[in-house]
Amino acid sequence: MTHPSPLLSILRDDLELNVLELRWLAGDGSDRSYYEIRLPEGFFALMVLGEKDKVALEENRYDWVSVQQFLANTSIHVPRIEKIFHSHGLLLLEHLGNNTLEKKIEPLLTSPSDHVEELSTLYRSLFPLLSQFLSLPKNPCYAHRAFDSTLLQKELLFFYEHFFHLTLRNELAPSQEKSFLQDISALSEFLEKESHYFVHRDFHARNLLYKEGIPYVIDFQDARLGSPTYDLISLIWDPYVSMPIPQRKQLFEEGLHAICSTQREKESWKPVLLQRLLKILGSYGYLTRTKPVSYLAYVEPTLSFLQALPLSDSRWPFLSGPFLTLLQKKEGGGR
Repeated sequence: MTHPSPLLSILRDDLELNVLELRWLAGDGSDRSYYEIRLPEGFFALMVLGEKDKVALEENRYDWVSVQQFLANTSIHVPRIEKIFHSHGLLLLEHLGNNTLEKKIEPLLTSPSDHVEELSTLYRSLFPLLSQFLSLPKNPCYAHRAFDSTLLQKELLFFYEHFFHLTLRNELAPSQEKSFLQDISALSEFLEKESHYFVHRDFHARNLLYKEGIPYVIDFQDARLGSPTYDLISLIWDPYVSMPIPQRKQLFEEGLHAICSTQREKESWKPVLLQRLLKILGSYGYLTRTKPVSYLAYVEPTLSFLQALPLSDSRWPFLSGPFLTLLQKKEGGGR
């Protein structure tokens, strides 16, 4: 994609940068966009913020910057900030290339049976990074946010509206809706009590970039306190990657033993996974209706995860039982 001329004008005229080349790299589910920029000194990445984030950056309260500075002082690799243009909503960053975990995996999935061990080794290599997340000290840059019951319920109600209602176009009977609301309240209250650790919040194959064989973490601006298994679940049960479910189960079991220090932590994964997968279904529904790219291709694998795992729980019986069955039938009938 060619560069937008207004942005190039800002860079050259307002910021007096000797831009030799500007090329669009990527966007994401937010209003941010990314460009590759070539200056006489070399190649860099340019983060362009939306209006809301631009205001936060100008007021020195943009979370991406504070979390980057915190993580940069640990042994966790994140893109280096070269320069911040506060009044323009622009950040000049170290260019890490575009070799995401997703791209590293793609050639291995052309014949999965021939690359089982290679793929597993790649995922196992990330378990120490997840362990590092869990050992990070609490810091105000992320610890002022948490997966509390209010946020967790909000995400599940978002799923109910944007996926169940507006994407599948379905309704629950009044008695079913009452059970649904009771269960998401109970689930959210339980998960709030587990939220004591650094959580990236969106730790999947598109948010890990490899440079010289080293994984770099990106898109960490929503980091917060959460459950110890949250990021492991995001990584292994990631619908962007077409990995066979039996291999996912094996890797997930290994990951639990690698990062969790207590039996309680190991056993907390089922409610975390249930909430996480319903949440991302809501996001896929919303993004498909509001963004130029459809995310519906990721719905079926996400539902297959919910079906393949033993998530039934007497503490939220409707949500983890009849509702999941109903969700599978409604989705199947809607295709």
